[in-house]
Amino acid sequence: MIILTEYDKKMIDALIHLLHYEYEKSIDKFNDALKLKSSPLVYYNLAQAYIGLRKYNEAQKYALLAIENGYDAYALYAKITIGNLQKVNDAVKVLENGIKKQNPSACFETARLHIDNNLEPDMNDPYEASKYLDLAFHYTPVEKRGTMAYSISKMYKTIYNMYPYFIDFKDENSELHYYKIFLDYGGLLFPNEFANIEAFDIADANDDNTILDYLYENFNGDAMFIFSLMLLEEEYKTTGTIEIKDNLGLLTACEGASKFKHSGCSAICALIFGSDFCQDDELYFEQALKLLNQSKLNKNVIPVRFEKFFKELMNHIYSNVEDGDTVLVD
Repeated sequence: MIILTEYDKKMIDALIHLLHYEYEKSIDKFNDALKLKSSPLVYYNLAQAYIGLRKYNEAQKYALLAIENGYDAYALYAKITIGNLQKVNDAVKVLENGIKKQNPSACFETARLHIDNNLEPDMNDPYEASKYLDLAFHYTPVEKRGTMAYSISKMYKTIYNMYPYFIDFKDENSELHYYKIFLDYGGLLFPNEFANIEAFDIADANDDNTILDYLYENFNGDAMFIFSLMLLEEEYKTTGTIEIKDNLGLLTACEGASKFKHSGCSAICALIFGSDFCQDDELYFEQALKLLNQSKLNKNVIPVRFEKFFKELMNHIYSNVEDGDTVLVD
């Protein structure tokens, strides 16, 4: 069974602040996480936070630190260095080093430089771009080729729109070629919104904590739902109740409900408005009902580990909202 460490809790808290555009607070939390565990993923997110503050030199530094520590942050580094700092040569040096290491993202971003580069228009060359796109696919690990093929297909679409003559360069339409590869890798077989749930179920059954970094990278409604359940389950098993005020598990669920309209997060978020903390206020009662109704709009997939716990939470919520019998207290 996967258990959240203090580092993980700092990461969740920091990511929520980042999503709320509370960049200074997110930086503080990410730095707290770094004190507990050195992670290139933290460097990557610090770069994101400094972009939000428009401190691009700091952002560039952390993006480069992420790369140097083995994280694939070439796209972010290129975005900062070219888009914000307008230093194409600096970006080229880092990307060239990545290409020597056979990094597919470095190849992909180099291709982008040859497609629509307003700072160095002499670099624009669809033939060079095509070379690096094909190289990006060649260097991509087999298990990631479906996603890369989709990105390359979209990039070729851009090339054909900007340079119509290039469509005659190859015997086969490259946009279609790579889209077919994407389909061959099962690109349309599974709904993306459930990918995190399925991945967590597999990892949790095998005590594989590496899934947590995957969830941080794919911090969507499902990820927030999983983290919320993990935090609340731990608290409930430890104390026998759930504190409403300043509860990271509930805050995480509310973020998933507001930002992603996630049905499971909406249901959990109703705990706040159906608790003693809201003192039976009619407006909060209506908000709880609104959240419960919102939770029914979309299909909800519960991680296997939490099926019983989630049902218990729902029983508490419905008992409180429908019967007025408050079970969970602040």
